[in-house]
Amino acid sequence: MKKSIWLALGLSSALASGMVWADTSSSTSTATTTTSAPASTSAATSGTTPTTSATTATATPAPAAPAKIDHGDTAWMLTATALVLLMTIPGLALFYGGMVRKKNVLATMMHSLAATAVVTVVWVIAGYSLAFGHSDGALMPYIGGLDRVFLHGIGVTQVWTDAAGTAYTIPELLFVVFQMTFAIITVAIMS
Repeated sequence: MKKSIWLALGLSSALASGMVWADTSSSTSTATTTTSAPASTSAATSGTTPTTSATTATATPAPAAPAKIDHGDTAWMLTATALVLLMTIPGLALFYGGMVRKKNVLATMMHSLAATAVVTVVWVIAGYSLAFGHSDGALMPYIGGLDRVFLHGIGVTQVWTDAAGTAYTIPELLFVVFQMTFAIITVAIMS
């Protein structure tokens, strides 16, 4: 049994170290064109050969189009959000409920449900803003600002943009709920 576990760990680490992650966002295409100068009448009469000049032209990358919501990415994020939430409410609640005596099962399961309720309210009020808000960096360099308190300015059709300005293809409201599920399960595990 131990040999198969070590074999599986070794195989997975070998596969993980052999993977190459390609960065396609910063690749630019360069085109090299070779043109020959037309033979002039003076070159033809003087007996010299026409010269060939090589010019290298780099294609400027097109400006990035504004990010649109992708239905496939949104569907996957909804599925992942549901899976993380299922890990908390029935999964963790039943797991912890099975570790106590019969008379304490309901109270223990309610810890997970109460954590879900409390963290949801705290996350909507200020948690998301402090975790992912855009701060000016002067007072709180490691904590986000208070610009997203009560989810101010967040809509279903607005794409999520990180602090560096990179726009993603999922709605920001879905990102809020996805990150909230991890905040919920963190508190539920500690209970």
